Amino acid sequence: MNKLALTALAVLLLPLHIFGSEVTVIEKIDNVQLAKLALEENFTVSEVKEDHLQLILDDAKCFLLIHENGNNFKFFSGFRNSPTAWEKINAFNRDFRFGRAYLDTEGDPCLEIDLDLTGGVTSDRIKTFLKTCRIVFLVWRHKVVN
Repeated sequence: MNKLALTALAVLLLPLHIFGSEVTVIEKIDNVQLAKLALEENFTVSEVKEDHLQLILDDAKCFLLIHENGNNFKFFSGFRNSPTAWEKINAFNRDFRFGRAYLDTEGDPCLEIDLDLTGGVTSDRIKTFLKTCRIVFLVWRHKVVN
C-alpha cells in the first residue's frame, strides 16, 4: 500500500477509534458531579454546598465556585493578611498562563482559574483542569504568597 492510501485509511478509521467508546459530554455541572470528579483525583473535599466545594490543598482552603447556570466554574484561593508585593503578582501573571493572580480590595493575594463548559467537555478534561489547578496553586503559593 502506498503512503497516500495508508493516510486515507488512517483518516477513515480515526473516527471509529474516537467514537468507538462511550464519551459523556458535560455542558453543565453541579456540586455532586464536581465533588465526585475531585474525589477521583484525590482532592480533599471538606465541604459541599449548592454553589461551591471547599477543598484542602497543602493545608489551605481553596474553592471550586460553580456559576449559577452550571455552564462554568472556577478555582479560587486567597490568603488574608498575607502582604504580597504587586511585583510578585505581576511576575506570576507574566510567567504562568493558566490562572490569574491579583490583590483584592484589602490587598490580599488571590488566585482564580476558570473552566468554561460551553459546547461541552469530557470528564477527563475536568480532571485535567483540577490537576492544573493543584499545580498552579502550589507554584502560586510558593512564589507569590510565601
